[in-house]
Amino acid sequence: MVGSRSLAALVCSLVLLACGVDAFLVGAPTSRKPFGVDQLCHRTNVVARNQAKRRVKSSIAALAAVEGHVGRRELLSGLLISLGAAQPAGAFGDYGAHNFNFLSQRATGPANADFDNPGFGYDSCFGLCSDKQLYYPSWLQGDWKVESTYAGKAFPKGEEFVYRNLRGGSARSASEKIGDVTKFAARYVQAKTGGTVLGFGAGSEAVISDRSYNTVELLNAYAGFGRILRVDYSPDKDPTRMVMQYPSLGPDMQPLPPKRTEVFINNRDAALSPDGNVFACSEVYRAVTLGPGQSAVADSENVYLFRRESDGSVVSRQRSLVYLVPSPNSKEGDLYMQVGGKAVAVYDYDVRMASS
Repeated sequence: MVGSRSLAALVCSLVLLACGVDAFLVGAPTSRKPFGVDQLCHRTNVVARNQAKRRVKSSIAALAAVEGHVGRRELLSGLLISLGAAQPAGAFGDYGAHNFNFLSQRATGPANADFDNPGFGYDSCFGLCSDKQLYYPSWLQGDWKVESTYAGKAFPKGEEFVYRNLRGGSARSASEKIGDVTKFAARYVQAKTGGTVLGFGAGSEAVISDRSYNTVELLNAYAGFGRILRVDYSPDKDPTRMVMQYPSLGPDMQPLPPKRTEVFINNRDAALSPDGNVFACSEVYRAVTLGPGQSAVADSENVYLFRRESDGSVVSRQRSLVYLVPSPNSKEGDLYMQVGGKAVAVYDYDVRMASS
């Protein structure tokens, strides 16, 4: 049977899952007295926190209903199944529902629209039922020569909410101008699916982005020099984290202090058009740059709409969304609250890809 202390520990474990990687537990209840979700879970993303609270409250209700009537194993199994039925994908918004129309609109719709930060990725059972990798259609597999044209930018909440370097250029380059064309290479490779935390769906063949190669190619092309030394990424071990390593010498051969950027891929969504020729997808990132005595945190999202042409080439619209970080006791934290966590900068690119 599940006693009060065991039940409390179980609830706390579920809360920790619901709150994601940026949560911490501040105290486990030791009695049957009611307790508040806010006392258990702290999130830096307000929207995601509210979603997590609703899921945790549903979990607590489900636990209370069966407490004292079933064993621990049956309780966990029944809870996950009931959550899957009660909280279908997309229950807290269209993001994560694999809705092609929603994603294509997110990529190509008005740039001045309100874009909510999807936050940390949940599915109907606290993220346990989703693969943590983004998979692409087979027609994107291979090596590509890419031409990216800077098509436009917008500041949906006003320029006062955007850093100066982002106003003049783009999120890719402070000197980039509308109409600029940048060329680089990209690669999509076949890999084994990692499966879910619960062990389902592992071992199938799928196409993924070669993140190490693609990140270095893109960022160095926009910088005009070897800005990134390498990217450490092990999709078979952790597909949600990569580390960008910087060179020790600058383009002028002057020594540079050690620095790295850890990128956490916190959410993803994808859908294929009914005819299979258009692929829409999105990923949400948190980048933490660490150097001697300093650190910087940035939140962003990339949305893509790929279309396969009859000659085998691919054209796409790529949209980069920049979000503010809810840093406490800072100007950025204040601005974040004013815009309600929505995107403050939007950058659009028209891209052509030819097989190399």
